Amino acid sequence: MRKFLGFIMVLVLLTGASSALSLMATPPRFSDLPDVPGMFRPPPITTPPPIFEVTPIIPVPTPIPTPTPIPMPQPLPPPIQTPPPLPMPTPIPTPIPTPMPTPIPTPIPTPIPTPTPLPTPVQIIDIVGHWAEQAVLYAMERGITTTPESGLIEPDRAITRGEFASYFERWIMANYARLMAFGFTVDGVGLPLTGVPLDHRHRGSLESLANMGIVGGETPFMPDETVQRQEVARILLNVLLRLPNSSFNTAYFSALDVDAVLARYQDYNTIASWAREAIAIMADRAIISAADTNFRPLDDITRAEIFTMLRNLGSTL
Repeated sequence: MRKFLGFIMVLVLLTGASSALSLMATPPRFSDLPDVPGMFRPPPITTPPPIFEVTPIIPVPTPIPTPTPIPMPQPLPPPIQTPPPLPMPTPIPTPIPTPMPTPIPTPIPTPIPTPTPLPTPVQIIDIVGHWAEQAVLYAMERGITTTPESGLIEPDRAITRGEFASYFERWIMANYARLMAFGFTVDGVGLPLTGVPLDHRHRGSLESLANMGIVGGETPFMPDETVQRQEVARILLNVLLRLPNSSFNTAYFSALDVDAVLARYQDYNTIASWAREAIAIMADRAIISAADTNFRPLDDITRAEIFTMLRNLGSTL
């Protein structure tokens, strides 16, 4: 550095003051200096790159605000004239309708029904003039027996035990009010019914009589067998013994002389012991009669005979 300063001073002195001043004003570049042996030449000075690029600040003009236009005053509209209120219309009263009279319906004549022609009654042709004709008609009128379509009642045909039960049960129902008036009761007197199939046509009548204690017991009833006269007398007695308010009361039974009554019949010795009292009562009150001096207790009873017995029993009560 000292060499450099000395070199400058020499130049100043050589070139003069003007040159010196010129040199001071414009410093020489080392590249323009002549090479002097032994003189230090500094490296060329390089301009360093800018550290950052300075963006010039361009002033943005402030926008001049557009002045808000002042609204022109609008003229006020003329006031709306309120019309005077219209008068309310006077309501017209709703007329009350005059009620129409209810029309009287024209009566529809009731059609006269055409009478159903009655069936032509079946003529019973085999009882006319029979000794039991009135008894058969009595049974038919009270529903004890029905009129067969054949017109044949067969009054002299023997009946079965089941048929007799059916006739007797219908007779009890036809005279039930009278029996009750005489004190007849069925409470607690039922008997078992054996020997009768469940589908037998007379089982209903037999069950009814068994519930009343008139038939039944441990002995099979055998409804399809014929029934004897003495058996019928005993069954009829089962009803008479339960009519305490009738003429068949305790006093009557006590006063009856059974042997004296049975002595009327020549065949009284053929009567079973269990049927003696029954036959004596039936004979004494003319419920069962005999055409001659024989009672015939073991004979099968016929339809004519059973209808006659039931008719006489009804008359005796």
